[in-house]
Amino acid sequence: MIVTEIETHPKTTGEQDGNRPVRIGAIGDLHLRDEIPVQLTREMRAVDSQVDLVVIAGDITDGGRLPEGELAYELLCEIKTPMIAVLGNHDRRGPSKTDRIGWCKAARWGRLHSRLA
Repeated sequence: MIVTEIETHPKTTGEQDGNRPVRIGAIGDLHLRDEIPVQLTREMRAVDSQVDLVVIAGDITDGGRLPEGELAYELLCEIKTPMIAVLGNHDRRGPSKTDRIGWCKAARWGRLHSRLA
């Protein structure tokens, strides 16, 4: 996981108190297949204390199949931090658009699924 900080602008009142960088974590190319690597689970659990937003940059699954999507759902449930995700080319390889929509919904990607599927 890559973590970066982005400086926020001072409040319009001119106060400097309470301003802090926004911390964004980015991860991609997970290529989940048959199981979730233990180290990856540990890293995802640690994310909540490290970042304000998680960006998941595609290829979450290796072939877009429903069992892989279910693994993705299981893994991403470890993250309580707000997240935004996009599907990669591997996520679109599955046999069924319905499978992709199903696991995108389950993974809390809400309305994005209709555009990404």
